Amino acid sequence: FRERGGAVKLNRLHLSQPSADQGEADFFPRILDRTDEEMLKKLIDEKSAELEVRNRDLQALMNNIPGGVQKCLNDEYFSILSVNDRFLSMFGYTEADPERLFQNRFINMIHPDDRASVLKQMAEQMKNGNSFEAEYRVRCRDGSYKNVLDNGELYIGEDGQEEFYCVLVDVTGRKK
Repeated sequence: FRERGGAVKLNRLHLSQPSADQGEADFFPRILDRTDEEMLKKLIDEKSAELEVRNRDLQALMNNIPGGVQKCLNDEYFSILSVNDRFLSMFGYTEADPERLFQNRFINMIHPDDRASVLKQMAEQMKNGNSFEAEYRVRCRDGSYKNVLDNGELYIGEDGQEEFYCVLVDVTGRKK
């Protein structure tokens, strides 16, 4: 029901036949018959197949974005939660390297001379919204550094956890 113009109007109506074993105060039947089970299994299988396709499409998109993608916590270390293949290949790392070499702390991958500036830029930009853009140097596996343009967006999960979703583009050539 909805109230409109001082009157209560019927918005939606659902009619269903209660199950024979469903008590008067029960919202759901106590026992599912074979037809109900088969219908639920079919629905679960269909939704699972849809999710598999969506996940495959999302993974293909993530790995083909022209830049590195990272998800990290909004904490003092920018603790890495996940990265895509392009992120790893851009800097020459293997999947295990961020944890092994940097304890999954992205701040440790940023050039020491750039860290304070990055933190300051982000803090300033975050005052005006949930996104930021910063340019800084990231350490590569071979010890060299690449200049990146980092575009990030802050998301707050239902549990209150703050996470950044970032796309890093190699701008080393442009800087030179």
